[in-house]
Amino acid sequence: MKTVLSLFLLFTSSLLVAQSDCSILDFLYDELDGQATQIMLNEMVSGGTATDRPIEFDSTRRAEYISALFAVHQLESSPERDTVIDQLRVQPFPLVSTKKINIYADPSLPWMINLRAGNPSGNAALDSMLALYEVEVTRYNDFLILNSHRLELTSTSHLNTPALAEAFKIAISEHNFVEPVSAFGDGNNIEMIPVLPDGLRVRYSVGSGDCPSGCIFRRNYDFDVEPDCTEFDIQQTGGTATRQAAIIPLKVYPVPFTDEIHLPETFVNYNYQLFDAVGRNVKSSGEEQGGPIVGLTNLVSGWYILRIQDQAGKSYVARLIK
Repeated sequence: MKTVLSLFLLFTSSLLVAQSDCSILDFLYDELDGQATQIMLNEMVSGGTATDRPIEFDSTRRAEYISALFAVHQLESSPERDTVIDQLRVQPFPLVSTKKINIYADPSLPWMINLRAGNPSGNAALDSMLALYEVEVTRYNDFLILNSHRLELTSTSHLNTPALAEAFKIAISEHNFVEPVSAFGDGNNIEMIPVLPDGLRVRYSVGSGDCPSGCIFRRNYDFDVEPDCTEFDIQQTGGTATRQAAIIPLKVYPVPFTDEIHLPETFVNYNYQLFDAVGRNVKSSGEEQGGPIVGLTNLVSGWYILRIQDQAGKSYVARLIK
């Protein structure tokens, strides 16, 4: 049995041993697989590496994350485990969907017409991609956005959708933009934190207080796990509470923007970061500045997130489209 790294616990702590049965029922495996792949995708999106990674998730890390999550599920006599799994049903925050992407394109294109009718697209490269990754059209929106209609595509498997979106861009040259379906705001989350020498800390995070703009309060439930298939040593941290800075919604103009973004006149000095739909930092101020944000002509069409910090240290966020 491996020894779990000892922790300094802010609240109560205890060494808990999970049940020794390593078999996972199908319904639970599917749930844990969805959680594991969402955690992996969140890590890649936050690190700005998703589009550089393979479309299919790394099987070794995927198995490690599933085992760690299963270890927490197997805990006996744990109020903390019961709180985050049975009562609150905490899930990883879906920064980007692991199954869905959107394609925005001219509705008069032949392949758009075919897909809307439920037929093969007629574009060999596109149909090959759809078949390879078991993707089908699950929604068609005929509202106009940048002279486009929207196709929602859904895979039967969990995939690295930012990389998948990039592959679809190559397969079809006639599109306005392609992006994974994403969520905005804040809320509950599950994270994996490496613990030396080779363990994992499974952090179930419960957010509260104006979470669409960023959770003001957050309570963490940490479980350190080192799976050995037949036994799990788990060091449990019972609810460490932390306070996070509030993120305030911000209205900017024009929407859509082209070359400039204008902020309210109250922003005399500020720092900014501009992220694309898959979490890449595409432009930032580097130091305090005033006036509009300029030099955005070369950015591709799509959704963006603008984060602002004013001279008083307050944080603001706005969702934009180009």
